[in-house]
Amino acid sequence: MASSEFGSRKARTILKVLALSHGRVVSVDRLVDAAWPNTLPASPSEQVAVLISRLRAVVGRERLAFSAGGYRLDIDWLDVDALCADAERAFELLGVGRH
Repeated sequence: MASSEFGSRKARTILKVLALSHGRVVSVDRLVDAAWPNTLPASPSEQVAVLISRLRAVVGRERLAFSAGGYRLDIDWLDVDALCADAERAFELLGVGRH
């Protein structure tokens, strides 16, 4: 999968945080902090839910579960190092104006 399949930078950030949690639940508050470090949107938890929905379309609904006030990514199939490298490369490209 190309990093562009994961959507916006915020969606990729959320996916990266979930992947780095190694299957543990990440709170919605933590995901909000990661995606919006400076200025919060009007409804941050709703915005996270929208991004999660978009990510589910790529990674599969069964791979991204809601539980205990947060989300968990089943990463048994995912190469976390490759995902992180793709995400970093995407950030670099965005930084030089290539979308």
